[in-house]
Amino acid sequence: MWQQVLDQKMSAMDFYNFLLQNLPHESTEDSVKDQMRNARGLINYFLPVDKVPESREKFFNALLVIASKNTTSLNIKEKIIENLDNFLQTEQ
Repeated sequence: MWQQVLDQKMSAMDFYNFLLQNLPHESTEDSVKDQMRNARGLINYFLPVDKVPESREKFFNALLVIASKNTTSLNIKEKIIENLDNFLQTEQ
């Protein structure tokens, strides 16, 4: 799907929404890591500038929810914590 964004066959916002919706269902450390990498790239380089703060906040909150669940594996929690700062919105 990432390639579809690069080829302009799918909008960046549609792919972002797909990532956000599917993130809670990812079950491996590698898939969560890939989702976070893709989301970071989308937010930083592909989404409209006016959507960036809200998109960062939504993804950050989704990651916090996943990390706080008792059913989330320690490996996934560690991966989320390692990369959580990528989704902090800074004041400008």
